[in-house]
Amino acid sequence: EDGILYVSTGFGDVLALRMSDGSVVWRQSLGEPLRCAPTIAQGRVFVISIENKTHVLEAKTGRVVWHHSGIAESASLLGAASPAVEGDTVVIPYSSGEIFGLRVQNGRLAWSEVLAVPRQVGALPAIADIRGLPVMVNKKVYAISHSGRMAVIDGRTGDRVWDKDLGGINTPCVVGAAVFIATNDNLLVALTRRQGKILWTQELQQFENASDPSSKRLVWYGPVMAGGRLWLTNSAGGLVSYAPDNGAILSDREIAGSFFLPPVVAGETMVLLSDDGYLYALR
Repeated sequence: EDGILYVSTGFGDVLALRMSDGSVVWRQSLGEPLRCAPTIAQGRVFVISIENKTHVLEAKTGRVVWHHSGIAESASLLGAASPAVEGDTVVIPYSSGEIFGLRVQNGRLAWSEVLAVPRQVGALPAIADIRGLPVMVNKKVYAISHSGRMAVIDGRTGDRVWDKDLGGINTPCVVGAAVFIATNDNLLVALTRRQGKILWTQELQQFENASDPSSKRLVWYGPVMAGGRLWLTNSAGGLVSYAPDNGAILSDREIAGSFFLPPVVAGETMVLLSDDGYLYALR
């Protein structure tokens, strides 16, 4: 923003760097590991720490403006979702499954919700983390927790518009009148934005060797919409596209290595980052 790159580190530092030469404009040490990228909006820098604390800094100086705390969690997924901002509301997702709507300027509470699902069996399903980024579109918040709850929340009042028993670690893809999500059960699901009615489901490949259930289980990342298709990557190095109207497979390509991030689209170029550090650009 304005030629400045904002960076958070696992050592608890937030830095503002000049993009032209990498020089440090300011550095703020918060004393807690930071695991999500900063969100920049309205002259503020929003970051969330591993302790489920939100720190809000002045973008020009790095001065701490306000902060907010959720419930601390001893177990969470690697990484964290960044806050989302629309209008005067910032949406804060925590690894506890809590999600807050706060006023951008002063942190005053507008509303709160919990997407954690109780009585989950096993250690991994019980993790309530909101790992996918919350998405704000037309004053509606689309969010999903790892433990099995997806919800659309009115960003002004905090009222639930609808919810579904779907769990995932991916960011909802909101396009037109539909919302698409890849779930923990390796399903690609399309729902209506207004009521959450399921339009279609497509089973994603479950194992690296599709015919061998004893082979390693695949993890999927995405979807993102580009060129009229839904694109997903997977942990076996695959890049697969699907038709948004019915979920049919349109292309299936093995790139290389493993992917643990969704595709990034800029203009007519799709960028993929593999786990072994290779960057791929596709047109």
